[in-house]
Amino acid sequence: MPEIGFAPALAAGRGRGLHGHFNLIHHDTALKADCYVVGTDPLHEWAITRRSRQDVAGVPVWVAPMEYVILRKLEWHRDSGSARHLDDVRAMLRVSGGVDHAALGAWIARLGLEKEWGLLGATLESE
Repeated sequence: MPEIGFAPALAAGRGRGLHGHFNLIHHDTALKADCYVVGTDPLHEWAITRRSRQDVAGVPVWVAPMEYVILRKLEWHRDSGSARHLDDVRAMLRVSGGVDHAALGAWIARLGLEKEWGLLGATLESE
């Protein structure tokens, strides 16, 4: 596998335990990847079964489903109040090739994120 400059960050991330996340930043390109430890969170478990394998600069990487990222951003907005997360979700919905509306709606209800979803001015049917 080619050297991509992430090894020190991977070592640092090992100490996080069974939850949380850490970032990998490629210094030459400033590309950032958010890495999440699966643990026992039901949403993590759902996402890991729906991940997709992508090729990034000749290196295979596993990518979380967009619905997972949307749900986490809605949670982060709820917890922090930061509008940045809602802006990110709007952008993701605008440029995406589509989301699994049924799964997204079910998880929004399960996680109690109806208010945050409503703040987007979006409905599951219109996006």
